[in-house]
Amino acid sequence: MKKTAPLEGPMARRGAKEPAIGKGGRAVRRSQRGYSSYRGRRTLTDVLKIVAAVLGVLVVVLLAVIWLSRGENGFPLKLPILSQQEDEPSGSGQDVQGEGTDPAGTEGEPEEPASSEEEPEQESALTALELPLSAIQDGSAAAQLEQAGANALVLTMKDEEGMLAWDAQQSLARSCGVNAADGAIQEQLVSWNQGEVYTVARVCCFRDNTIPYHRNDLAMRASYGNWRDEEGLRWLNPASEGAQTYLADLCGELAAMGFDEILLECPGFPTAGSVEAITSGDGSREETVSAFLTRVEEAVAPYDTRISLRVEAGTLTGTLPESGVTAALLEKQEGRIWVDGGGEEDLSEILLQAGVTAAQERLVEIVPQIDPNAESAQAELTD
Repeated sequence: MKKTAPLEGPMARRGAKEPAIGKGGRAVRRSQRGYSSYRGRRTLTDVLKIVAAVLGVLVVVLLAVIWLSRGENGFPLKLPILSQQEDEPSGSGQDVQGEGTDPAGTEGEPEEPASSEEEPEQESALTALELPLSAIQDGSAAAQLEQAGANALVLTMKDEEGMLAWDAQQSLARSCGVNAADGAIQEQLVSWNQGEVYTVARVCCFRDNTIPYHRNDLAMRASYGNWRDEEGLRWLNPASEGAQTYLADLCGELAAMGFDEILLECPGFPTAGSVEAITSGDGSREETVSAFLTRVEEAVAPYDTRISLRVEAGTLTGTLPESGVTAALLEKQEGRIWVDGGGEEDLSEILLQAGVTAAQERLVEIVPQIDPNAESAQAELTD
């Protein structure tokens, strides 16, 4: 008997059988635990399952980077990249802070924004200088004011003789010949008053040497005729309605010409001379002067012109005869109070003691010469 050769390799050791032959003559591969099954090609259903799985992962990732932020209209979706663009505008090198959040990141009251507007400068005290009308005519007024350190101009528009510096429209002024001969001055005054310089019209009221000469019915009378003061000058009667109307209408014309302020001098009864000889002007002198000032205020009301009074310190202290201008009357007025100074007395203290409040703000001290270093209101007049 012929011997069979022994098997070599793993099959010899395991005693494995020969491989099985499948259909078509192909060998079927064995695994350690048996035969491997044939899986074939993937179908369309398998591909769709894979795509769905990938999309699911993407949705989870997207939801992980999205958060909800509450706003005024609900819960809008807010992407981080968009949030960053909103918080940091393009071209801005500064951090944008939310409302009510302080720079340190702690809650507290928001800081008030710094105002870009400059604080208005404090108004300078009135420093007035009187110049003749010729300074307006020749154009030298502004230079003279600057040289003297003044910020206001005073012009005498009616003097103690009763003469006017312009061509007034009042028939009484024309009939008595007190109007200015130069008609061009009126246009020059209007042009000047349209400028920046504060201008005061100086008006001598009842001390008037001309009108009483022509109209005795308007004059301050004595037993011997028209009363005259210590300088021999006639006066209009403050109690005369015609005299009050004439003066008030003149002030109305000045206000219409653009004057900022009208300074009334001798606005009451005389206090010097033989005042005991006066026979006209019965009744309360304070009420008479108050009625006159009311007429003036009404005449200038459409033009917003300030009315101020010039008084003597002795009128306030009671050392002079009664003029009708009292502390109570001054207290009712809103204009400035011009008082002759130059002495050692404290004029503002005199006004305060007389019962005038806000004396320091309303006082204008009439001085012989302007003091450039003075902090209070002052005026240099040509008496």
